[in-house]
Formats: sequence, C-alpha cells, structure tokens
Amino acid sequence: MRFSPKWQRLEVQRSALAETVWLLGDAKTNTAAVRLNHCLWHLEWLARELPTRGQGGGWEQAYEDFRQARQHFLELARAGLGVRGVRIAESVPWPPPWRGDLSQDTPH
Repeated sequence: MRFSPKWQRLEVQRSALAETVWLLGDAKTNTAAVRLNHCLWHLEWLARELPTRGQGGGWEQAYEDFRQARQHFLELARAGLGVRGVRIAESVPWPPPWRGDLSQDTPH
C-alpha cells in the first residue's frame, strides 16, 4: 500500500505522539491506545475503499467504534495522569443537526 507524502507525514506525527503514551501510560492505557489505533486504521481503510472483512455496519459503525475507543482511551489516560473528573465534555448529539437525514438524499 502506497501512501501520499501528506499521509506519510501525518502517520509519522501520529506515531511520534503515540510514543509518549507508551512511555508514560500504564498497561490499560497503552492497550486502549492500540485499540484506538485499530479503529483509526479501520476508518482509513474504509475511506480509501480498501477491502475489510467481518466488520458489518460500514462507516457509521466504524466511526462509532472509534468514538468509543477514543473516549475509553482519554478516560484511562486522564486517570493515569491524575487528572480529576471523569467527564471530558458535555454530551453532544451525533449526528450534528447540520448533517440532517442524509438517507433521504440517496436515490432509490
């Protein structure tokens, strides 16, 4: 699989930032980081229209999996760093209102 120069730079940056997690994180946080990366890579494969298997639900499910993995990682990372409080942000509905119901826009 060939990556564009932009993708290569972004992956190098993501990888470098992940090293900090590996150095500072405990086993649970590092495991959550791996799961988050897997979810991110799944989204990338879907966006690039690369074949995936055993992952029903397509983009919507993959994005929800990513959001949950990110939330879990952030909770563990914050706890590991001693950041108080469990809520990271107020609840925001998904999909956002501006997106509307896109299912009505698709031709039948």
